[in-house]
Amino acid sequence: MQLGMIGLGRMGGGMVRRVMRGGHTCVGYSQGPPPDILTAEGMTAAASIADFVTRLAKPRTICLMVPAAYAEGLNMLQHADTGRASHETDAETTPLRHPEHYQYDFDLAAIAQVWRRGSVVASWLLDLTAWAFVADQKLAGFAGCVSDSGEGRWTLAAANDEGVPALVLAASLFERFASRGEDDYQNRVLSAMRFGFGGHLEKK
Repeated sequence: MQLGMIGLGRMGGGMVRRVMRGGHTCVGYSQGPPPDILTAEGMTAAASIADFVTRLAKPRTICLMVPAAYAEGLNMLQHADTGRASHETDAETTPLRHPEHYQYDFDLAAIAQVWRRGSVVASWLLDLTAWAFVADQKLAGFAGCVSDSGEGRWTLAAANDEGVPALVLAASLFERFASRGEDDYQNRVLSAMRFGFGGHLEKK
């Protein structure tokens, strides 16, 4: 088969190399010059997005390498010191199995700058995040109540009409609803069920 790859960094380039080793052909495009090693190994380099499209036979199969989900990753780094905290030991609290693995105090503002300037993870959204950290790394001016202006809903409606999966988009949209407290009642139902079948009391 023929595969088009947009993004030829460490991940995209590695995938192209493996696909070609499997006997398939690849057309690659990147914002910078394509790695010489990939073209030497048989990848067809496209000079532009338009050129990339014309070099692919229909129906075109494209893999697009893009930076992902920053909020969740940064949240994990923010809580990387949880092993230093004291944790209650009871039936309602899952113990931390290896607290020694979570004793880090990361400078998220510095990490965001490294991601922007020293890795393949780069985007305008990352730039905005880094600038926000410069102003206040704790983001105290935000409550975390995320609105939606309608585009996600319209796109999901179209995905439903077309019968195509949009799992990440759906999860992102529903996470926005949850951030506004729209999951409060369902969580009360869950607490009621846990109390009913096991006598589990809510922890405040």
